[in-house]
Amino acid sequence: MFTAYKKFWTHYADFEGKSTRSDYWWSVLYNVLITLPFGIMAFGSILVAIFNVVQQATYYDYEGEFDPSIFISSLGSVFFIIILLSIFGIATLVPNLAIIVRRLRDAGYHWAFIFLYAGPILLMWVPILNILAAVAMLPCSIALIVLLCMPTKEVQTSTVYQGQLTTQQAQPQQQPVQAQQFTQPQE
Repeated sequence: MFTAYKKFWTHYADFEGKSTRSDYWWSVLYNVLITLPFGIMAFGSILVAIFNVVQQATYYDYEGEFDPSIFISSLGSVFFIIILLSIFGIATLVPNLAIIVRRLRDAGYHWAFIFLYAGPILLMWVPILNILAAVAMLPCSIALIVLLCMPTKEVQTSTVYQGQLTTQQAQPQQQPVQAQQFTQPQE
C-alpha cells in the first residue's frame, strides 16, 4: 500500500516499464487524501466569505454598491491554500504522467492515450479552443479511467523449439486446484 506511493515518487520520471492497477490506484488515493483537507478548507473559507458579505448587507441594511473589500479580506487563507495546491499539482505532474503511461502499457495500450489526459489541459491555454477543451474534458477523462481500469494484458512469448515456432501465454504461476469430492451420507 505505502510501497506503491513510494514507488510513485521513486520512479518520478520513469516512462519505461509497467505499473499494476494497484500501484496506480493507491497513488491516486494517496494524492486525493493529501489534497482533500486543503480543498475542504478552501471551500469552507469561500463559504465564510460569502456569509460575511450577506451578513454585512443584511445587518447594515446595505442599499448601495457592493464593496468587494469585505469579500476579498475574508479570502486571505484561500489564496494561500490555492498556492499550496498549485505547488503540489506542479510537483506531481511528471509522476502522474509517468505512472499513467506505465499503467497504459501494462493494460496493453499505446502510450499516446496519455493525450486523453493531457490534451484537454493543453487546449485550455489556447484562447479559442478552451471552450472545446472544456466540453471534451469529461468524455476524455471517462475514457482514460476506463482504460486505466483494464486488467494487465498477458504477454505472448515466442520460443523456437527444434526449428518450430511456438507461442505461449505468459501467465502468473498458480497453485493447482484439487478437486473436492462430495459423497452422499451413508444411511
